[in-house]
Amino acid sequence: MIQHKQQNRIFSLMDQQGNRLTQKEEMENMLVQYFKVLLTEPNIIRGDNINKIIQHIPNLMSRDQNLALLRKKSKAKVEEVIRNMVRNKAPGPDGFTVKFFQVTWSFLGEDIVKLVEESRCTKIMRLTLNSTFLALTPKT
Repeated sequence: MIQHKQQNRIFSLMDQQGNRLTQKEEMENMLVQYFKVLLTEPNIIRGDNINKIIQHIPNLMSRDQNLALLRKKSKAKVEEVIRNMVRNKAPGPDGFTVKFFQVTWSFLGEDIVKLVEESRCTKIMRLTLNSTFLALTPKT
């Protein structure tokens, strides 16, 4: 077991300038910076490109269906969606599972509905709602 543990350790890393990093803090900082750059979406305005692509996609929804999607969501409808979700699916970055939101609906419901409505009205979803954890698994 000790030998296996030794095989799964990273003793040094090479930075972009070709310098070998051996200090734990240096390697951690380099990895954090690398994955920040890799996983951060650049702030690019894509409106023109999106419009060029959209014009080639056939419209499969009727006007009434579209209006139904754009209508304000009631607390009862949001609650119905949350009640029908699988209870113990993977938690988000905050560690809360769907079961947490189902059990605490009586006092969190209003805030959740406000968040849904904010996203619907502004057409912007808060970045924290789409957060992801990245786990590095050593391979031999």
